[in-house]
Amino acid sequence: MFDVYSSDDEDEIRLKSYNFDTMDDLRRLIKAKTEKEEMLQVPDSFRCPLSLELMYDPVLLCTESGQSFEKVWLVKALQANPKQDPMTGLNYAKKLSFAPNRSLKQAIEEWKGKNNYRARPLLPPEVLIEERCDSSVRSGGPAWLQRIIANDSTLTELYLTNNNLGDKGAQSLATALSANTYLQKLFLSMNNISHEGAEAIANALSTSKTLRILYIWHNDIGPEGAKSLAKALKSNTSLETLYLWNNNIGNDGADAIANALETTTSLKSLHIKGNRLCSRFSFSKMAKSSPSVKTKLKKIAQARHIALHL
Repeated sequence: MFDVYSSDDEDEIRLKSYNFDTMDDLRRLIKAKTEKEEMLQVPDSFRCPLSLELMYDPVLLCTESGQSFEKVWLVKALQANPKQDPMTGLNYAKKLSFAPNRSLKQAIEEWKGKNNYRARPLLPPEVLIEERCDSSVRSGGPAWLQRIIANDSTLTELYLTNNNLGDKGAQSLATALSANTYLQKLFLSMNNISHEGAEAIANALSTSKTLRILYIWHNDIGPEGAKSLAKALKSNTSLETLYLWNNNIGNDGADAIANALETTTSLKSLHIKGNRLCSRFSFSKMAKSSPSVKTKLKKIAQARHIALHL
């Protein structure tokens, strides 16, 4: 039995249990997506910013961000950091609360009905991990790490969101990934990864032949981390989607990513919003006529037919 946290009101987080006999049963549930779902373009406003999947029970977080989340995902995030807005990273004096977003839920239901959308919701990533890791990644490593090292052909998706990996954990993961030939989808969001961890992940990405989707948003990889990923994009031939939201990559990091878009052969979708991109590369007199980094990204993405989310 695996526990999933939920809540019936905005003041109290209570535990409910969802029963699954085996991890394989749970994985089959999550992977039960129809071809219709894969082909359908879900509006960004209907996606939970934590899972990036369509919301089924949206709730509104009572902070300045006014962001809505899938309830079960938000509660998991608040369980780890009850006073922190998981979208902005801002900390508050009191525990955060939330309320049902009924108007958004109605809009989503109408959209689902119109498009005959019947896919099941994606549960929080923690329930997919047999053994929770920590920043040190103990000797021998957790079960998921051992499966990557063993090149387990059944492990094609790995959900490590909000697991406090840190740079050491990211480096251990990257070492294991360097010889893995089956992993296709990797969630690394909200893991306190800096440019050092990003560099390690980028090195593994540069040689990967199977990884198609990488979620690394809401860390702090900075410009240097973005440059490492940009370098990897130039040689990688498998990655199709990259999520880089809220990583403080700045104009320098975004410029490196933009340059990589000119040569990447596989990337189809790039999510890069929330990264403090200024209107111009520089405020010096010599650079007054320089185009904005956003304009550069848009121009290159359009020319290469890459979906860009700023």
